[in-house]
Amino acid sequence: MMNEQRRQFLSVLRDLPLRVTAEEVAWMLNCAEHDVPCLVRAKLLKPLGKPTRNARKFFDPEEILKRRKDRAWKDKVSNTIYAHWRNANE
Repeated sequence: MMNEQRRQFLSVLRDLPLRVTAEEVAWMLNCAEHDVPCLVRAKLLKPLGKPTRNARKFFDPEEILKRRKDRAWKDKVSNTIYAHWRNANE
C-alpha cells in the first residue's frame, strides 16, 4: 500500500525538484531506501556533487527518470539488489 507522502511525491514528478534524496530515489525506483547505497557502490546511481562518505546524498531526478526507460539498466539495478541481499543473507 502506498503511503500518502509517497503518492504526493510521485504525483508531482511532472514538475521535478532540482535534486532528490535517497528516500525519494527509492520511491522512484520502487525499491527500499537501504537499497540505494548498494546501487551507488555499483555505480548505477551517481550522487550530485562530491559528497563525503557520510554526507547525505542527493540525486538528479531527470537522470533517474531517463534511466528508468532503459531495460538493461533496470535489469542491472534488479540484479545488483538481488546479489546484495543474497550475499548479506549468506
